[in-house]
Amino acid sequence: MIVFFNTLGVGMIVGCVALGYGLTALIWAVGFNVGHDLVPVLAGPLMVVWDLVYRRQRASEFKDWWKHPDLGGHFSYIPIWVIGVFCALLGGGAFLS
Repeated sequence: MIVFFNTLGVGMIVGCVALGYGLTALIWAVGFNVGHDLVPVLAGPLMVVWDLVYRRQRASEFKDWWKHPDLGGHFSYIPIWVIGVFCALLGGGAFLS
């Protein structure tokens, strides 16, 4: 199976998940008893914000800047902000259950 991605997209995913782990460890160190279910809840919105801000900064004459494939990160033709939304929703469901 061939997976199409760009290095920006992979970097966004890895960076946001690493930052999510770091924030979860910081929250745990402060004294809140949270598990690893919080990582996707934190990483998802970070992916959405990072990708959409990056896309908006690069959009000059593109009308559909939020979904244009050349303006931001993508993984298997799926924009990173979409992956972030699903990550946050699925992680939020796991965190709340």
